[in-house]
Parts: sequence; C-alpha cells; structure tokens
Amino acid sequence: MTRRISPAAIYFLLVLASLIATACSGPDVGKVSGRVTVNGKSLGTGHVVFSNQATGVSVNANINDDGTFVVKTYKHDGLPPGVYLVAVRSGSFGNEETALVGQRSAASQQPTVFIAQKYRNPNTSGFSATVQKGENPLFVFDLK
Repeated sequence: MTRRISPAAIYFLLVLASLIATACSGPDVGKVSGRVTVNGKSLGTGHVVFSNQATGVSVNANINDDGTFVVKTYKHDGLPPGVYLVAVRSGSFGNEETALVGQRSAASQQPTVFIAQKYRNPNTSGFSATVQKGENPLFVFDLK
C-alpha cells in the first residue's frame, strides 16, 4: 500500500522550513562602534547620533570615558545597513536612572564639554557612516 502526501501537507512543510530559515538567519544589522576625539584626544563624555535620512532611523549611543561608543537598539547591537549622517552632542542619553530628590546623578556631576554647534547637527557636522550588514570597521569622528 502506497501513501501519498497531500499538497496541503507539502505546502505546510515548505512554509515551516522557510520560517525556521528566516528565524535562524539573525537580524539584518551591521555592528557599529567607534571613537570620538577632539584634535586626536578622546572626548570622554557625550553621545553620538546616527540618523538615516532615507529611512527615518535615528539612534543615539553614549560615549564612554575613553571616547569609545557602541550603537545598540532596543532589539539588537548595531544598525540596519545604510548611509547615516552623524552628530556629536554633550551629555549622556537615556541610560541614567532618575536621581532621588536632593541627590545628583553621576552624569550630572561630569563636567560639560563644549561641542561646536556644527557638530551637534547631523546635517552640518560633516560626518557620515556607511553601515554594512555584519562587521564594520571602527568609525572615528575627530572634532577639530
């Protein structure tokens, strides 16, 4: 006795295999990290803004004490591939806890670094980054 597999069962197995392959392929992002310097010396405070004008994606990354940064979204490390305009701004962005009344947070105790106005806007900074899927070279932005 020969058993035949129904076309519906074959279709279901193909859809299931396609869903499993898509889920295992990982996110379509490029890892983005780098360093911000002022005349070659580490900035040490602030944040960078990556803004993709075509897609409307805009992501902030805090700058560490040594001038380095790593871009992360709420879901993944990195950014979707594309061309991003980049701005550098003072202050940290979004990872500080709210201080209790009468207490100052560590971020508010850091000295404020002056960053020229042109670097604070992605359209005037002169900085851009082309992000490819997977690994990317370190992005270095030197403020003059």
